[in-house]
Amino acid sequence: MRTGGHSTGDRGGGGGGVKKTAKTSVSSTLISASAGSGKTYQLAGRFLRVLLEPESGGGRVDPTTVLATTFTRAAAGEILSRVLGWVARAVFDPEKRKQLGEISGAGKEPTVAECAEVLEKMTERMHRLQIGTMDGIFAKVARSFGPTVGLPPVWTIALPEQAARLAESAADELLAGGEGAEVKKAWRKFKGKAPALGLRAQLMETFEEMRIDLRGLPSDGSWATEAGPKRISEQTTRQLAHFIRQFAPPRTKNWPSNLSKIQRMMESPPLLLNLLEITPLKKLALGEKNFDKAEIPSEFGQTFVPVMKEAVRELIRSHRLRESALVALAEKYDRARGAASYRSGSYTFREVEAAALEIATGLDSDELYFRLDGRIGHLLLDEFQDTSRRQFCFFDPVLRETTAKGGHVLVVGDRKQSIYGWRGSDPRLLKDVEEVLPGVKRELLSESFRSSRAVLAAVDRAFAQLEGSALFSKKPVYAQAAAEWREDYQEHKSSPQAASQAGKVVLYVRPGHSSDEVKAAVREQVIERAKAHVDQEKGSLGILCRTHALIPGILAGLKSHGIEASGEGGNPLTDSAGVEMILSLLSWADHPGHSAGRYHVCAGGLAEVFGCEQISAKPAGEDGEAWEFLKKLRREIADRGLAEVVSGWVTETKWRKVCTAHDQMRCGQLVESARAFDEGGGGRLA
Repeated sequence: MRTGGHSTGDRGGGGGGVKKTAKTSVSSTLISASAGSGKTYQLAGRFLRVLLEPESGGGRVDPTTVLATTFTRAAAGEILSRVLGWVARAVFDPEKRKQLGEISGAGKEPTVAECAEVLEKMTERMHRLQIGTMDGIFAKVARSFGPTVGLPPVWTIALPEQAARLAESAADELLAGGEGAEVKKAWRKFKGKAPALGLRAQLMETFEEMRIDLRGLPSDGSWATEAGPKRISEQTTRQLAHFIRQFAPPRTKNWPSNLSKIQRMMESPPLLLNLLEITPLKKLALGEKNFDKAEIPSEFGQTFVPVMKEAVRELIRSHRLRESALVALAEKYDRARGAASYRSGSYTFREVEAAALEIATGLDSDELYFRLDGRIGHLLLDEFQDTSRRQFCFFDPVLRETTAKGGHVLVVGDRKQSIYGWRGSDPRLLKDVEEVLPGVKRELLSESFRSSRAVLAAVDRAFAQLEGSALFSKKPVYAQAAAEWREDYQEHKSSPQAASQAGKVVLYVRPGHSSDEVKAAVREQVIERAKAHVDQEKGSLGILCRTHALIPGILAGLKSHGIEASGEGGNPLTDSAGVEMILSLLSWADHPGHSAGRYHVCAGGLAEVFGCEQISAKPAGEDGEAWEFLKKLRREIADRGLAEVVSGWVTETKWRKVCTAHDQMRCGQLVESARAFDEGGGGRLA
């Protein structure tokens, strides 16, 4: 096997296709499992089946040869916990052994000796078991081969805050010195306008993720050598202006206003690209013959078609220049960003994944398994709908080798639950797996152990008839997407336990002429329903929003009706005045010259809680008292830890009297964040 070592021709250009293999294990299974239908149960059961079945040559499978991956550490921990728990209980309980035979699908009840043997092997080799996340697998590969792809000998995963600082460092490095002017010129070609004051932030936003996707794509350099946007010649401009003054347009609503735009544009030679912004001219460029419910006059077309063809050629040229500039900027940013990561010894998961995939290209499987300290004989892949094409390049050859040698393969996924599109996930890979594993056994799990009949009926009603929806008939591409969705869609049913749950689903459709109107209507409806719920004393209520943008308005509306809401999971902790004051104090402690932070703390009415009530809100003279206070505070944080110090403030009697219940809840969350800060080794306070 050559891990990931397929040529471009084999994979149809960058990993888009798959190649059929000649032999397939009878133990290959593809499960399409709806939410709450027991995916983890299935995967843990297959893991046990692999361990309980005797091998053809005698003995049992080494548990370290079973690779089980999922997308979160919590899910990986649950798989391991279930496997160990089931087999451990089966050692002592005959009923559990009977259940274990059913769970694993092995067809027979294991003996006490068999269960004990499997449990002993797993616990002896716990540190070498290959149950984890895809990111964990890639990190293991990168640690084993790091120096060969430019990683330092020792490195760690960068936390989000650290990754942001590294991105800022890379952007600053790019914009400084002689290269800064070149970067600004490339940005101008890419965006079509001069760089704004926030170029640093725009570079990070544009290229932090994209730089990895564009690696290896060379820029032809045309952005630096070719001229900028082209204009119509003065002679052509005069001819067109003369024609427009004489032209009699069709008597429809929009022709006069568009002719006025063209006339104003022809006062001086315009950019060719600007012509494409005029609707009738754009119609000509697209080869269409009608505008505003009337046929475009032939004389108008004969006059403007030649110049519109030139405008189309200019559009193609501008896109080529933009692509050239984009690739050049991505390469420059990636180089600076990679240097920042190397210096700090900290890498994001995307960087680690890219390194692992680079390592795996053309790598012999024996060397890979040696470095990973274990072979892969059986493969269990969970949440496969969230796998990207790049990640599939890594697992594709492993799948082929595993099936060729008769190993167990289990692929579990559900295209309806694909949520990692922002990381390049492609749920269509579930179909591609069937090509890699011809004859694979397909199973469908649509019985939910989690949701009531009301919820499932609402889901089915919304999604089972997408093809007939007017929303999906407007464009052929929408209709095709709806048809593909319907092809694999299975109507849901509740398990007996879930079916006994009461439930109700109500769909409200609120009209609006703009996005802001719709959002306002949604907020009003949510607040109205929440108030009715609280008035009837029905207990706690959870509100799930599609986007974070809705949360602040809903929280403000709830508070205006006297309803306390946490905003946990959506709003930042800084929606609390109490948290803001503590952060101001920490900012002041970290930066003694921070006058805004000092004023907020000393003039905010709670200086007594912090012990700085004698310090003036504005610095004056030598300011020795303020310096002594800050030195004492920093020593206290160093000695006791940030969490203990913050906890002392928020439990003070005066603090609790002044702060609302929402502030108290938020401050409690801040204490937990401070505890994580302490456990992580600390750093700058704010």
